[in-house]
Amino acid sequence: MRLSSMLLQPHTAGPPIRADEGTVIAPVSNRRWASDGLEIPCWNGEVVRIAFAIDTHDREIIAWIATSGGASPAR
Repeated sequence: MRLSSMLLQPHTAGPPIRADEGTVIAPVSNRRWASDGLEIPCWNGEVVRIAFAIDTHDREIIAWIATSGGASPAR
C-alpha cells in the first residue's frame, strides 16, 4: 500500500496538513434548506418511514415525520 501511496496521513497533535478552504453555494438565492427521507425495515415486517427538512446553514431540523404507515403532508 505504501508503494501505491494509499496510506493515511500519520496522526499528529498539530493541525491537518490540508486546510478545508471550500465554499458552500446555493443553487438559488435564499434557499438554505434541504430534505431527505429514509426507510427502516423492522423485524415484524413493518417499515418505519422517516422524512425531515434541515436548515443547511444552522444545521437545525426544521420539521420531521416518522410513521409506519404512509406519509402525508402537514395540514
